[in-house]
Amino acid sequence: MAGIRKNKFNPDEAFFFIDPETIGTVQTKLYGFAVCEGGVKTDESGVSVEDLNGNGAYVYVEAGPESVNIYQDFAGCYGIYLYR
Repeated sequence: MAGIRKNKFNPDEAFFFIDPETIGTVQTKLYGFAVCEGGVKTDESGVSVEDLNGNGAYVYVEAGPESVNIYQDFAGCYGIYLYR
């Protein structure tokens, strides 16, 4: 069927789990996309917490030496998924 795109959703790249046993392995990562002053940012394009202003559909996990901070878009859009 021409014109039909295959679903390229990869749950291993879209979800994260943080628990006491894995907290030491958490890495800073942007899930989704953020609309910033310089354009749309993805994890591949590089983003920092200073870039985030709440616009987009994202969860940003920032791993520090003493804490893990989680930032989310204003509407919490990234947490909404369709299940098939």
